[in-house]
Amino acid sequence: MIILGLDFAKEEPLDLPAIRKSIDRAKVALMLNGATVFFSSLLSSLKLHINLDYPTAAVDGIHLWMNPYFCRRQTPAKLLGLMLHEVMHVVLDHCNKAAYAGLNMYVLGIAQDHYINLYLLSLGYELPDCGYFDPKYRGMSSMQIYNQLMKNPPKQPEGWWSDVLGCPEGMSEQEHHETILSNIIKAVQQAEMSNQIGTIPADILQKVEKAVNPRLPWQVILGRYLDRYNKDDYTWSLPNKRYMPDNYMPSMQSDSMEQITQGIDVSGSMTGHIFSECWQEMRYVWDIMQPTQMRLQSFDTIVHHDKMYYKGDNLDDVELMGGGGTNVQPLLDSIRKEDPVFALIFTDGHFDEPNVTGINSDIYWIINNNPRFKPPIGEVIHFN
Repeated sequence: MIILGLDFAKEEPLDLPAIRKSIDRAKVALMLNGATVFFSSLLSSLKLHINLDYPTAAVDGIHLWMNPYFCRRQTPAKLLGLMLHEVMHVVLDHCNKAAYAGLNMYVLGIAQDHYINLYLLSLGYELPDCGYFDPKYRGMSSMQIYNQLMKNPPKQPEGWWSDVLGCPEGMSEQEHHETILSNIIKAVQQAEMSNQIGTIPADILQKVEKAVNPRLPWQVILGRYLDRYNKDDYTWSLPNKRYMPDNYMPSMQSDSMEQITQGIDVSGSMTGHIFSECWQEMRYVWDIMQPTQMRLQSFDTIVHHDKMYYKGDNLDDVELMGGGGTNVQPLLDSIRKEDPVFALIFTDGHFDEPNVTGINSDIYWIINNNPRFKPPIGEVIHFN
């Protein structure tokens, strides 16, 4: 919570027991709410300190500091909102300072505050009056808000401080990360046992899913998607001979599906070994799926290779052109026109927003080294 210019010098003497009691009442009110098990569990996991170390409140993922003067100014509802604000910093991994290296931390803090406060307001919570919650940023991620703010970045004022702290002294970065993640997983599990899983933000559930489940090779994930198009008794879930030499995945012997489309980005970011890995998978999809025909296109800013192949054809080698940018629109235009059963697009995802109106085919984006990519349409499989 970025708040400047607070002066408690003229405040009346503190009644610390009364302050602590008001904080405890706010925590109990949260626990008694029927749909807040996730938040109340995380709040309880933080070690509370009531002191003057910070002007309002601060958090490092393990400890929560509350300024008693500032707390005394808040209504019970706003005091709860303040604590939930700090909890959300933990939930969203903002205490992992290494993840934001190189960014303007002042502007980033404002962006994160906008995102958190707008989210809490959407849930019906109240907040201290002096925070950031501009409704024009509603629906944006904190990094999208950051990018908007950086177009005309606000100047960092003197006396600025951050309520988001990094790894505590005496704790390793790894231990810090694992402790926070463990508390988040426990909170998710408690919410699930209370039938409140729907009250948890979707991006938090995705984080827990990645932590709990082992990371699979991207080819296996793609295979599970393509298994839905299987028309016979064989399955993509069987061991793949490319990764397990002692096993063999059989080809499909059923009636062929109709057209599929595959496109591969040959821009500068698709280096030789990445291109080779993707090209190998494209050949494998052609051999295994056995469609009646397949559109194959390579592209960077322009289309280089664009050909329709028919069942029984051998695929021509596609060269890595090494161009600069990426334009995926011609490929999407062909998908719109030809309406294949599905399309695979191998790319880094760095391109202008394309026009996807009228596309009804299933689209799968296989994205290289771009974790923030959000698809204009279809499903995403990431690899690095």
